[in-house]
Amino acid sequence: MLPGPVFNVELLTTARRPRYYAVRVLYGLALMVLVWQNYASWDRFGGEMFSPQQMTQFAKSTFESMVVLQGLMVLAMTPSLVAGVIANERQRKTLHYLLASQLTSAEIVLGKLMARMLHVAVFLAIGLPIMSLLSLFGGVDPLLVMLSVTSTFSMAFFLAALSVLCSTVSKRVREAISAAYALEAAWLVLPVLVRNLMPWQYPKLYSYVQPANDWLMASTPWAPLQWFFGPWRTPTAGPLLEIAFWMIGLQIGAGLALVAIAVWRLRPVFKAQEGARAFRFLGIPLSVGKSRRIRFLGRKPVGDNAIMWKEMHTSRTSGMAQVVGVLIALVILGAIGYWAYVYGYTAFQEMRVSKYDSSGPERQSFNAFLRIVTTSIGVICILAAAVGGANSLTSEREDDTWISLIATPLDGREIVWAKMVGVVWKLRWALSLLAVLWVVGMTCGSIHPVGAIFESVQLATFLAYATALGTFFSLKSRSTWRSQATTVAVLFAAGGGYMTCCCPMMFQGRPSMLFVAGCIPFLMAVSLLSPWDFSEYFINFGSSVGSRMQAETVEVIIASLIGTIGYATAAFFLAMATFSGFDRAAERPMRDVFGSPFPPVPVPPAKPKVPADLT
Repeated sequence: MLPGPVFNVELLTTARRPRYYAVRVLYGLALMVLVWQNYASWDRFGGEMFSPQQMTQFAKSTFESMVVLQGLMVLAMTPSLVAGVIANERQRKTLHYLLASQLTSAEIVLGKLMARMLHVAVFLAIGLPIMSLLSLFGGVDPLLVMLSVTSTFSMAFFLAALSVLCSTVSKRVREAISAAYALEAAWLVLPVLVRNLMPWQYPKLYSYVQPANDWLMASTPWAPLQWFFGPWRTPTAGPLLEIAFWMIGLQIGAGLALVAIAVWRLRPVFKAQEGARAFRFLGIPLSVGKSRRIRFLGRKPVGDNAIMWKEMHTSRTSGMAQVVGVLIALVILGAIGYWAYVYGYTAFQEMRVSKYDSSGPERQSFNAFLRIVTTSIGVICILAAAVGGANSLTSEREDDTWISLIATPLDGREIVWAKMVGVVWKLRWALSLLAVLWVVGMTCGSIHPVGAIFESVQLATFLAYATALGTFFSLKSRSTWRSQATTVAVLFAAGGGYMTCCCPMMFQGRPSMLFVAGCIPFLMAVSLLSPWDFSEYFINFGSSVGSRMQAETVEVIIASLIGTIGYATAAFFLAMATFSGFDRAAERPMRDVFGSPFPPVPVPPAKPKVPADLT
């Protein structure tokens, strides 16, 4: 009977974990910083006192910012909070105890889902008093407050249902979390791409896809946002209440269907996985058990370093996460290849009739496209390197292979180095795609070779930092979820999240570009120099730009150097700390970071004891 004992146990155990208190405190502080940031932005125009119109605008801007922040919080936290509920039981070898009890599949799935959804409701309740008080300033209808909270909760329920389904069909927690985030990204991005790109290129195909895509688009948060924010409004957008009610209804209906599928497939999936045979979900094979995989390329011999071979030539990802990852990668590759051809062909034609270092509209457009693609793929690779490093050592403990790992004759430096190299090696195809795009950009005259070198150095530095950061926390953490959460939080804060606290200071006078010295996306975007940028910044500097432009250019260059050197230094010290701390965590004889044992400390021989009667 619901909620059942699973709900009670899950609620008690999760409520007592310190990290949930810490996350709630950080979210409350983020809301306070958001209000402060909006006040500081409007205080520049208010003088000593705000007018009623300015108070209304302040309340409206703060409300819109809080709606966006709550939506981002739900999108970022719900999969990581829910996707491990069933997979964690399977990974800890306790799921078969639950299935052998008198509990039904509905009690198990719904009990865990309801307990985690209660935590999401607590996060939404933190911002409700602030949003309610904003209506007193005017400009914010109380109906909009309730509508925003309801729509945010319905989106959280849909994502939680999607995550619990991924957790049901996945063997490991990291696979469930990866699949949940991948499906969430596809749900948010693919309908927008289909609606904006397909009518221009494939109108006949879009006529067949449009009905399903419109329903899918109506379930995403883009539907009310394009009406709510003025610049995004479209002529075909209906009233806000109708759009929001359709979105809420579709999300709740889809969430109930996903929960029903998770309840239905819980026991069959467990039997198939324990029996080590392939099982299918909606006709798609999600796991191959112990069946032999077909390989098109042979593996190289193991050699002396078996850990390095294992990390470079084997993969722990399987099942649903692998299928979803391949499909999304093919879609992204197709979209990037198509638009690279469209922009690159016109840029190459323009380069043939003009000078290499002169700017042209087509080559400028191709350079902007390459900056966007490089920044997007680079940020994804950096996040994947951080998550992969966070999984590297905790996965050995969770898969019961930690003892066999530390029993090898390899020292801590060799093991940790193999883990870090394996994480970066798995990103080789995405990095190769960036290299191909840069070569095409240099051929078309849209990228200067120095810009490609700068971008390569920065990307290598950021990948090293993310990998070292994830591996460091993986060594210190007891579970993969905790390691992933800590790594992503630190990476987000250091890689640009700190700017939310610096924004009020940047509003005072001319903003300094030195504030962005640690912002990884900004540094990657400005480093891909075009030939005319290189001539303006380094060859003809001071001849055609004003003093303010010169100062900003110098600040951007200094910020890039500070950021690159700072992240490289942090990567070095994190790697050294992980090398030296591995043997200590494994309780093995201590070795230094270069692999040689410390010299033994001489111990003076003990003096022989003299019997008391002889003295």
